[in-house]
Amino acid sequence: MLKDFERKWKEPPLGLEYEFGQEYVNLWKNSAFDPEFMKKMVLFLGEWQWLNFPSPVFDWSDDHMTAFNDHLGHLLDLLPELSEFAKNYVIPLGKGISRENREKIAGLATSIIKSRLPKFIPERVIKALIRKVLGTV
Repeated sequence: MLKDFERKWKEPPLGLEYEFGQEYVNLWKNSAFDPEFMKKMVLFLGEWQWLNFPSPVFDWSDDHMTAFNDHLGHLLDLLPELSEFAKNYVIPLGKGISRENREKIAGLATSIIKSRLPKFIPERVIKALIRKVLGTV
């Protein structure tokens, strides 16, 4: 009877919430509830919104390259912290990425990587390597 109970509560959608419970707790605890990190993220997200014109935040007082370099500078300043955050709190959720989305990621990454590699490397080889990294093989 307990085996049946264990199997049933793990079925979607409830079981998925428990499967990634601690990862989500860690993600929220170290993002939304960290005021210093959120100040940086709000600035960063606002700047990305600015880059996706039309948006309510658009500063016409600077030339585009000055604005772009200002935003890029903030992004580059934030990247080390974002990388550490992603490594600790986002990547652990990766095991829950659906096979379909992993294939989409592999397809996107393949086209980007292929454009930067010698032409003689077959696309299927690149995609196979990406699938292996993503765990879809």
